[in-house]
Amino acid sequence: MRLFKVLAAVVIALSMTADGIGPARAASIPIDPHGDNAPKLNFERLAATAGEMPGTYTVPEPSAPGTEVYEQNIGILDYSNASDGYITLKYAGTTANMLGIVLIDPSGGRTQFTQMKADGNFAILPLVGGDGTYTIQFVEILDSSGKSLLILQTEVAVTLADELSPFLIPNIEIDYRYAPDTVAGGALLTAASTTGLEKIAALYNYVSDNFTYNYDLADLIAAGALQTYSPNLDQVLAAKTGICYDMASVLVAMCRSQGIPCKLVKGVTTQAPYHAWVSVYSEEVGWINDIVSIDDPGWKMMDPTFAASGGDEGEAYSMVATNYAPQKYY
Repeated sequence: MRLFKVLAAVVIALSMTADGIGPARAASIPIDPHGDNAPKLNFERLAATAGEMPGTYTVPEPSAPGTEVYEQNIGILDYSNASDGYITLKYAGTTANMLGIVLIDPSGGRTQFTQMKADGNFAILPLVGGDGTYTIQFVEILDSSGKSLLILQTEVAVTLADELSPFLIPNIEIDYRYAPDTVAGGALLTAASTTGLEKIAALYNYVSDNFTYNYDLADLIAAGALQTYSPNLDQVLAAKTGICYDMASVLVAMCRSQGIPCKLVKGVTTQAPYHAWVSVYSEEVGWINDIVSIDDPGWKMMDPTFAASGGDEGEAYSMVATNYAPQKYY
């Protein structure tokens, strides 16, 4: 199988806007319930006012209130909201160099984020390793050899108020605050859903049934033509094509905006040396479609890419957890 030979050359590009992090808010936007019984995403409608679409969506707004802060050199770490599942980090100087973040969780797992820009914005770092002590390392990357200058290093003790909260908020990897079409599309697709399980089914089936694998993009990344790559959620949704990283990211963003805890998972499979998929949390059990079911409450692995690319055979493969070896969670 030609699929999923990418992510080896992928470096995570961070997603922040010129506005940085604003005041904490949670916008729940009610939308006109009238619409088609079988919703189809019409992107002219999605670009219009929210009042023209059925369904609701909620976009939490992480904040950096400055009540608990650690500063070193020109790095500013705000851990005021650590109990809510995230911390924020900012480079307070100016540089054209790449910036790198290493987050070490309580179990020793290391997650690296690169190409954070010195634009005055806070990056949102999810605390996906649960309770315990996290180590944060923040560096300026000086040249292509990897030589770097330490900006900040410290530890933060974390006790989460809710173990699911890191998997609901926008973060540096999937910042769906700035993907209005993706969020509105999730609302449209789940407008007729009355349970969390129905929402999961509507979103998963939409991605797996309507997206195709982008071999050209995969080849560019594998060849090193794209040294950095990060999904643009709205562009991926509009094109309905992408690599595994794209499809998983769109599904995670839609789920989270509908209040469904969801993990972006990166790792390897028995058919792919580099791959991305999702793990969704459900307290309900039942069928997602004719192939996929959630048998027990808790986290359930789902792979929209294999399902999108392989029909029933790919979907069946994508639900066998022993075929997958997770390495990173976002």
